[in-house]
Amino acid sequence: MNPKENKYPAETIEGVFAACDPTKPLEAGDIRYVDCSPARGEPSIEETLGKRILRSEEPLHELVSGHRGCGKSTELLRLKSYLHKQGYFVAYFDVMEDLDVNDLQ
Repeated sequence: MNPKENKYPAETIEGVFAACDPTKPLEAGDIRYVDCSPARGEPSIEETLGKRILRSEEPLHELVSGHRGCGKSTELLRLKSYLHKQGYFVAYFDVMEDLDVNDLQ
């Protein structure tokens, strides 16, 4: 298999590495997404934060933190999709792509 091809499910170790790039978040609906909220024992960010946003009458300020590659951006993209389906306009951008992080003031 060509390592550049994404074939699911992966059949070789090379296929696993070709299919999984932890530096790139998964878009909502990506077949590679695995909902780990049951293992964490709490609902997903999409559920908890999404419902909090929908119910709030005041602006919210929320912090989503975690280790690099743990799925923060993936969960936020899923939240974006959820809110979009509820009629919200969501502005999403990646600081690492859109700003010079060495020159933030």
